[in-house]
Amino acid sequence: MKTKILILFALLINLKFASGQILIESVETAEPIKVSSYDSAFNFPTEKNQSFQQLVGQDIMVLPTKKNSYKGYKDFYMKPREGAKAYKPADFDEYSSDYNELKGKVFEIIDLEKEKNATNPNAYFKLKRKDNSDIVYLKCDFTFLNLYKSLIVLGYYIKQENKILNKRYTIAESFFEQDNLIKHKAIEHTDDVWTCVDIVYDDLLFSFVAKFRNMHGELVACKYNFDSYSGLDYKIKETMSK
Repeated sequence: MKTKILILFALLINLKFASGQILIESVETAEPIKVSSYDSAFNFPTEKNQSFQQLVGQDIMVLPTKKNSYKGYKDFYMKPREGAKAYKPADFDEYSSDYNELKGKVFEIIDLEKEKNATNPNAYFKLKRKDNSDIVYLKCDFTFLNLYKSLIVLGYYIKQENKILNKRYTIAESFFEQDNLIKHKAIEHTDDVWTCVDIVYDDLLFSFVAKFRNMHGELVACKYNFDSYSGLDYKIKETMSK
């Protein structure tokens, strides 16, 4: 019996070394930085607790704006560094991107890169243009709020759209003469329940516009800024009525 036990023990030892694996790891490696996933609750970061890294993997659209229509778009670069050549430079300013080249274009944010060989390196979104695969760099900065007004994260847009699309509303009488953007036809059934049927970006008003239709097929519209109906909340109220 003793001999059998010794043989069994030897077999177990040999089996351990035969099948065992050496774990390879770096003991001193720092823990990876934890970045919370993007929940579409904000467009571009404006606060320190909102991370640019969260936007990697998201699609963004360049919106037409009045200011950009005659000044072009700033901070789209061919390389991730200060002073780099502008992407699709405008004829009148080599440091601005041409308005018609960028408006309405969609880019995927594929990475976040730091400027190399700089004392105070800036961060840049690495973008991939969806219609032709161009690689472009967009500077990240909490102070560039005017720039981000001309950009929208499509995930954020969809989340905001879902808040009102296909929902029913009552609209105050004063709205139809004072605020309705569709002026060519008088509205006869103002006391109807209205359904939000679409949200579009108007490139003449340089604004998002919400459209509402009633059961008689009449259509009205107003500016919409995702936080409110541009101050018209007291005139447009959600209802459960059919």
